Parts: sequence; structure tokens; C-alpha cells
Amino acid sequence: MITVLVPNDYSSNADHALRFAMQLASEKPVRLVVFQVGEILIPTSTPYDLYKELYPEKLKGKVQDLRNHVNKMIHGYELPLLHFEYDWADNSNFQEALEKATGKHKPDLIVMGTKGANGIAKVLIGSNTVNSIEKSKVPILAIPQNVNLHFIKSVSYASDLREIKSEMKVLVKFANHFDWAIRIFHVLPNYPEWVDPSKENIEYIISELKESYPDQPFSIELIPTKEENDIIKGLEIYVEKFKPDVLVMFPSELTFLDKLLQTSKTEEMAFHSTVPLLVIRH
Repeated sequence: MITVLVPNDYSSNADHALRFAMQLASEKPVRLVVFQVGEILIPTSTPYDLYKELYPEKLKGKVQDLRNHVNKMIHGYELPLLHFEYDWADNSNFQEALEKATGKHKPDLIVMGTKGANGIAKVLIGSNTVNSIEKSKVPILAIPQNVNLHFIKSVSYASDLREIKSEMKVLVKFANHFDWAIRIFHVLPNYPEWVDPSKENIEYIISELKESYPDQPFSIELIPTKEENDIIKGLEIYVEKFKPDVLVMFPSELTFLDKLLQTSKTEEMAFHSTVPLLVIRH
């Protein structure tokens, strides 16, 4: 059974991501851990003996509130393949709490909502989801707030064709579990060009993948852009043309200098994406 961790702060954005996560259990069993971060405030003047009584009661109440919130969301629905668990972290630092929760629950996937932002707004408002994408070793599925709920039939994997074999090993595990077809696409021109994207070369790549994963459906598209290395534009062209259920990206490890000079393509898409974005580090 796959384990999915879903942070929830009672916002409409977080609830939307939780509903999306629930749909993952439409055909296959899922252990869904609903996770919340906050602070339990007890006056410092409280005697220690009383504090020891109050703290567990307040923590229990927080977990029950979270459970009640989810129960209202699922009232009237039959979800036999969905197994709910609840966790509440007393912590003022979301990233720290999330890291501890992943160590505790060992999730295969984290599902989070994202609002998106442009320009200076993304610098000012920050984003727990984007920060998590940058740091988490667990795959994260980011759900934009304006995306309609839908069942995932296929995922679109953005590849530079350099690490396609190693990345595919990871992606196929999710695809096999949820019965997703994999649609590969490559944006060009790209420098340095790791793999010659000629017709013969592309056909060879697909034939190798089909030989390695005979039961997994594959397809591939080349997306031309006007400027070299215009990856974001290529992603936007693909999304507009093919309307993918989910966009999949494997972020590269940028050097310190790269981070100063450019924005990660994955983080950029997390802010701008109009489709769910699955980010996998391997």
C-alpha cells in the first residue's frame, strides 16, 4: 500500500489538495496521513504539574479537530480503499516539522496545495510548497488552487533525455501503482544537447523503454522553441497543447553560482503551473 502525506491548515487551498489526494485511492488502496503544523500555547506561568495535564489534552484536541474537519469533507462518500491517519506537530517551523513527519510516516508521496505568484510577489509571500519542493527528498505533488478535480489517466514527463533511464525507474513505480500512462516530452533546441533528438534516436529510446517496461504505455513528443534553452516557454507550449493531467519534473542539482544567477526551472513552474506538478528528486 502506498503512503501519501497531506499537510492541511484548514485553508481552501489545502482542502483542495486533500480532495485531489483522496482521488488517488479511487482504484488502489492508499494510506493517507493528514498532517497539520501549529503551536500549542499554554501560559508560561502555568505550574508544571498542571502543564503536564493540559498539554496532552490540548494536543489530543488538535488531532480531533483535524479529524472532524476531514470527516466533514468526506461525509456521504464511500472510500473503502482510503485508510486515514492523523498527525499534529507542535512546531513554529513548517519545514522542520515536515521533515520530522516524513521520517516518522515514511510517505511515498507528499501532496500539497499551491497558490502561485509572479515577479516580486513570489519573493515576498514565500511558499511552503515551493520551499518543500526545493528541500524534500520525498516526491511532491503540487496542486494549484484553480485546477479542477480530475482522475489521473496519464502523466507528462519533461525530460532532457540525459537521465531518462534512471528517472524512469522511479516514475514507473508510481505509474504502475496508479495505472498511469507516461507521456515523455523534450524541449529543444537545448544546449548542451545530451542526446541527439533525431527521429531515429527518439524511436530507439522508446523501443528501449518498452523493452524494459513492456506493460507500461509510453509516448514521446518534441517541443520546439524559438530560443535556445527556453525551457519554461517549451513547458508552457506543451501544457497549452496537450492539457496534461500531471506534469512531472526531475529537478537538477544547481550549483551555488547557478542559484544566484537563475531560478530553478522546477520552482518557476511551481509558481506558474496551471496543472498539477509532480516533482521527484532521485
